[in-house]
Parts: sequence; structure tokens; C-alpha cells
Amino acid sequence: MLIEVLSPDTLERIGTITRAESVQWERKYNDYGTFEIHTDQDGIRQFHILKQGENCGILLKTEETYQGVVGYGLDLNGILKARHIETKQQETADAETLIKHLVTSLMVSPADADRKIAHMVVAANQHRGKEITWECDNVNLAEEVRSLCMQGGLGYRIAVIDGELVFDVYEGEDRSAYTTFSREFRNLEEASYTMDALNSATFAYAVQDGAVVTSAGEGSGILRWETAISDTGDAALLQTKLEEALQSKRPVESIEAVANDKLVYHVDWELGDFVTVRFRDKLVKKQITQVREVYERANSKIEPIFGEQKDNIIKLLMKE
Repeated sequence: MLIEVLSPDTLERIGTITRAESVQWERKYNDYGTFEIHTDQDGIRQFHILKQGENCGILLKTEETYQGVVGYGLDLNGILKARHIETKQQETADAETLIKHLVTSLMVSPADADRKIAHMVVAANQHRGKEITWECDNVNLAEEVRSLCMQGGLGYRIAVIDGELVFDVYEGEDRSAYTTFSREFRNLEEASYTMDALNSATFAYAVQDGAVVTSAGEGSGILRWETAISDTGDAALLQTKLEEALQSKRPVESIEAVANDKLVYHVDWELGDFVTVRFRDKLVKKQITQVREVYERANSKIEPIFGEQKDNIIKLLMKE
């Protein structure tokens, strides 16, 4: 397998890794992903950009031994993690407009020239995603973009195209009517199903000065699990924040699987697409929210996750 090493300043190729024992990519629909590479070649350094086919990431950690080097990093979506929204902002617009405004103002055309990322551009706005009444203050850019993507039903990606870092959002295609993952169809090797309501909530209150201002949600009796936010703002903004709180606390339902090549990745399905999944007695329409790609000398496999996204150990370590 070949992995190109690109300069973070110019995006020009400065090397090639030809001896990689293992490369793993974890991509997410509306968040940044991670990668891990094992090689006996020297020469990869912090902030180098590694490119393998359509996958591209920035190296942030290396561990060297006499046997070789293990490198860890974030896919290019993780570049958003390098910027912080330090001032309070409020606006009502479609999700794509809000997201691209943030990326442009903090990374492409910032007031502070030192915040500008060379060769980065934002694709033309197509006004995708639902309208959102939005407010933020003192939050990481990657976290806010993830929140806006989830509210607007969008994914995002940063790709190296013709010597530029191109930021764009996109919507997954609905292929559920004609694309089904199932052991019966022999396109799934393994699968596991998870339903988790341990930290869920079905009803939320907005509280100001010790009094309930508004609420949202559903459920009664033992099926009603409550949470609350303490915040300020007008009715529309509070409603948006309540919906966001409930979105973050909804029950988690996911199917993690290993797919074979009977349904071809990037041809028959893509990250963000809606497909049908059959698992035992369950037949459900699910979005592919995460894909794990494993490339080893003797084995390669593609592992889609249908439903809720999960943090892997690399991302959890980088959050600390």
C-alpha cells in the first residue's frame, strides 16, 4: 500500500510510505474521524498530512520503537478542532449558511491573519439543511459544526483537491429502497446490534431564574425521562436549545458490521447514505454514520456503522 506524505504548508508531496504494516481510518458523517498507521519507515512528523486514496489526515502523535513507528491523527475534518469561537454569535439561517460562515470567518478569511489556513477554500453555498435559530459563545469550532450538522441533517468533509483544502457540507443519499445489508444477502460478514437508553431523556425544560420558561418533548408516566437546561434567549432560541438537548440524549440504536465487497463502498453506498439493514428479526432503515477502513498486508476490511456514531479510543485520548 502507498501513502503520500504532504507538506502542511504547501500540500506538495514530500515523501511516500511504501512499507505500512497496518493503516486504519475511522470516518464520520457529521464529525471528524481518526487514523492510525504502523510502519517501519522513518520520516513522518507531527502535522504532516498523510493521503491514502480518498482518505486524508493530519498526523498529531507518533510513537517510535526499534521496530518502527506508530502514528495517530485526525482526518482532515479534524482541522476544525484547531479553532475556537471566542465571541458570542447569534443568527437565524439554514444550517449550511451558518456552518460555512463560521469556517470562513475563522479559517479562510479571518480578521487575524495568523488564523488563516493556507490553501483552504469553502465550496459555494447551496443553502442545505433546515433553518436554525442559533447562538454560540466560547466553544470549539469542531464541536459547534458537529452540532449544526446534526440539527441540519448534514455531513461535512475537507478534501485535498487540486492543491487546495476544500471544505463542503453534503447530504447522504437515500438508497434504502434498493440497498439492503443482510447476512441472508451475503453482504455482511459480522454484525452486532445495540440499543442503549441509559443516559436518555424524552422531555426537557428551559429554566431561567428558578422558573420554567418553556419545555419540549414527549412521554408520560414511566416513559417520561426529564432533563433541563439553564439558559437565556428568546422563545425560538430556547426551543432550538431544547431540541438540541433532547437530540443529544435520545436513545442510542446502532448496528456495527463488517461488510464484504458484494456491495461496493463508494459505488453502491457511501458514508451518510440511508440504507436498509436486516439483523435477525429486525428490518430497519438506518443512516451510515461511520465507516472504519482497515488495510493490512494480508487483510483489508470495511466496517460500516448504521445509526449512532461512536468515539474510538484514539479520539477519546485526543479529547483528554
